[in-house]
Amino acid sequence: MDRWPHIPIGAYYLTLTAFLVAAFFPEYRVWGLNLWAFQPAWVPVGIFVLGVLVPPIILFAFNRRSRLATGEEKTTVENHKYWLPAAVVTILLGLLFYLLRAKTHFLGDGYHALARLASDELLAKPSSAGLILLVHWADSFVSDQPETAALYTFQAMSILSGVVFLIAAACFSRALHERVVDRVLFTLGLASGGFSLLFFGYVEYYSLFILSVMVYTLTGLLVIKGKWNRWVTIAPLSLAVFFHVMGVSLIPSAIYLLAARTRIGEFMSRQNRAVKIAAGIGMAAISVVIFGYFYSNGYTFRLALVPLVQDRFTVEGYTLFSPAHLADFLNLLLLLLPGLLLFIAVFFLAPGKGLLMRREYLYLLVLSGSVLGAIFVVDPKLGMPRDWDLFSFAGLPLVILCFYRLLDNRSRIPGYATIAVLAVVLGFLALLPRAVSQVVPDVGVAHFRNYTALDPGKNMIARRFLVGYYQDIGDSATAAREQRSFVHDYPEWQLHGEALDLQNSGNWAEAIPVLRRVIRMNPMFYSAYANMGSCFLAQQQYDSAVVILEMAVGLNPYSSDFRTRLAGAYFDKGRIAKAEQSLLKAVSIDPGNTDAMIGLVMVYQRMNRTEDWLERATCLYERDAAPLSLLTQLAEHHLSRQDYRRAGEVYQQARAKGLDSVYVGHLIDLYPALEVYLR
Repeated sequence: MDRWPHIPIGAYYLTLTAFLVAAFFPEYRVWGLNLWAFQPAWVPVGIFVLGVLVPPIILFAFNRRSRLATGEEKTTVENHKYWLPAAVVTILLGLLFYLLRAKTHFLGDGYHALARLASDELLAKPSSAGLILLVHWADSFVSDQPETAALYTFQAMSILSGVVFLIAAACFSRALHERVVDRVLFTLGLASGGFSLLFFGYVEYYSLFILSVMVYTLTGLLVIKGKWNRWVTIAPLSLAVFFHVMGVSLIPSAIYLLAARTRIGEFMSRQNRAVKIAAGIGMAAISVVIFGYFYSNGYTFRLALVPLVQDRFTVEGYTLFSPAHLADFLNLLLLLLPGLLLFIAVFFLAPGKGLLMRREYLYLLVLSGSVLGAIFVVDPKLGMPRDWDLFSFAGLPLVILCFYRLLDNRSRIPGYATIAVLAVVLGFLALLPRAVSQVVPDVGVAHFRNYTALDPGKNMIARRFLVGYYQDIGDSATAAREQRSFVHDYPEWQLHGEALDLQNSGNWAEAIPVLRRVIRMNPMFYSAYANMGSCFLAQQQYDSAVVILEMAVGLNPYSSDFRTRLAGAYFDKGRIAKAEQSLLKAVSIDPGNTDAMIGLVMVYQRMNRTEDWLERATCLYERDAAPLSLLTQLAEHHLSRQDYRRAGEVYQQARAKGLDSVYVGHLIDLYPALEVYLR
């Protein structure tokens, strides 16, 4: 056997050693490596020993069947020789998805997602509206108990997405590769990626998003190889954007796919380097203009990005090129592709001349670059260790690029099968302990404590879920101890409570400096901004109220309440169109937000948009949510149209809410036709 793979084997052992060492030092920012930590010491040692034994076993087995290592296999194969191992892989991993389904939900924002689904709040995150609507629809068929239904729905969606992922991966592998061994290795490579944790009954909205990104990436690869029509990519691309707004990061590669092999694409490919550079600069300039527009058009987009330098919203010095952010990005890459060092060795050692002249590699590089660039600049609101699930989709193009390069028949790499198997082994040695950590409660809690300790400011609200967790399992003593720990670790929470008491008692001027102290302590405390804005609003300081409430919405764009408050500031300032826009967004997030609906009624009344006013007022009346003043206005509107039946029905509801009986009698005197409907 060729000795070339010894360098990748060395990279394998280096990664394995890093996993072991990091397991005993989890307090450092090595969350992409300390995957064996938080368990008894014998567990990481045992996994390490098992990992050490894998390469000699593989080398022995491949020496017995050297054709696997040298690639001397016939290119024509019978399909049943592939579908049997593909079926075995799918069944075994599908069983693991079910048997190791999550029992704790701390690694992401699972408990928050469960609470949202169990409530009537339909669209908590417009960024993933498509999947939220789908999950809510499925939830209605599961159980009458909201909490149980929410959990079962998420777990079913997660596991089903994983099974479909494996089936799709097997089908695409068959279309991309001729050899049975290559097909199996490619399927296993996809299955062993760190993003696959989303399929172990994981509670979040990202499993179908991951599936759609995988389908898009591999569809694009078949398109660029000339096997499928380019327009086929529109469907998976649309699904990806539908399931999450981060799907827009796939668009640059889609443009390349649609332009390649066209007259424009061929024309550009024939141009010299200077023309191509000029075209690239032009596209970059257009991108900068678009970016500048959104960046200067409010706080929501601006605060969605990691700041380039420290500003008033920076938490714990976390900026774009700060050591913590760079370490997080590297940790994420290792989490999603544990065999990263092996592939780096392959890319440096294997002959790569002319790769960039091949369209499939250009496509995969454009795609990988755009998605990795997107997750590099987007701010992990929960801290990247806990927001890994949102960013996990970026690992798919990278994994596909690495395994495709390794298994590429046109540039055979010595010992490629050994390297691929080692990368798969590393993937599962990292993935399965992470799945187990969600099954064993004590391990899951320890894992969560480590993540919150790395980013305490961003995980203040999450720590409240830990108190609720212990209360739910009946451990009141630990819940009380955790509550005391929370108060000690987050003094800004108690200070915010004091400010809220001042605000509720009408002492708005006294509450504002207290809220400023809270914000200095924790620049991400969005409720402090919202309450300060309300204090300014109560004092009729509309300019200050608008600025502060825009900051609150920027920090938490999924709060219907914050957008309603901001609309109130716009309305009082006379910016009626902005008030309408904010209220419509508030209602889209939470259709049950009565205050926002009442606000829209007031806006449409001010704008003299009678039909819109009537629609919203009627909706409030039908929900029995309209205040008495609005009911009288609605009834008077029906009277003006001589619709006595509707007017009488509205007055009946108004009377139940305290409408003066003398006034009702006066109405009957004025409109005798009302009497029959008011008795």
